[in-house]
Amino acid sequence: MLHDLLVSNLWIGLTLWVITYAADYYLTVLSAKLYEQIGRQFVATEGSLELTPEYEQDIEARRLLSPRFLKSTAFGCIFLLGIWYVAVFIPVVKLYYMFILGALVLRQLAVIIRHVNNLTMYGLLRKEGAATGKIEYRRWVAHRRAGVDLIAFGCLFLFSFAMTGQLFWAGGSLFCAATGAEHFKKGRQIA
Repeated sequence: MLHDLLVSNLWIGLTLWVITYAADYYLTVLSAKLYEQIGRQFVATEGSLELTPEYEQDIEARRLLSPRFLKSTAFGCIFLLGIWYVAVFIPVVKLYYMFILGALVLRQLAVIIRHVNNLTMYGLLRKEGAATGKIEYRRWVAHRRAGVDLIAFGCLFLFSFAMTGQLFWAGGSLFCAATGAEHFKKGRQIA
């Protein structure tokens, strides 16, 4: 059912991709703003709140219309459009389209949930007396925490794939696990 819906209607897949990609970017901007206003009093992190080097400057500047973000969004749409178009003529490519769509959308969904966690914490910290003291951690800790979260989501999506057999979940599982492994590697390099 999910497979048929997403393969037969390009606009649903593109919309999911754009919404999740944009939500990640704008929630990162909001998180950075609230970190400066509230979070920094209780948690100090080394370096930028943004873990993706290509976006650090845009997030630190709170840039709402980043040329890099717009180009990446357009590239993702063109990439998905190209795969979907080929899938119309070569049925086996539909499976690849579902795998890639799941990889793109579910990895973003995992990151969005991390943002919601951070935003919830900043909201709770607004209440006087909600926390005392301050913790300071190195950048490698942030990378390893991201790695654990993304690998956990990869396991969840792998379970969903095992239950449904749909490659959408397999794509999300593999890309979350791969991104988590990248964060672990980065954490080891800078530790």
